[in-house]
Amino acid sequence: MFFYVLLGELTLITDEGEAILSAGQASGFPAGEPNGHCLYNHSDQVATYLEIGDRLSSDPVLLL
Repeated sequence: MFFYVLLGELTLITDEGEAILSAGQASGFPAGEPNGHCLYNHSDQVATYLEIGDRLSSDPVLLL
């Protein structure tokens, strides 16, 4: 799975810590390697990103 930030700024939170990603930056996660991750918009500006990947029906998902 990977995602690409189109607009704004997002904080990527993973098992390793946090990183700020701005428009034009991307991040990816290798298949089969467990690493919890989420994106959070700490600003008052709109942020848009493109996410590409797939998920197994057995993968746990938490939508907030």
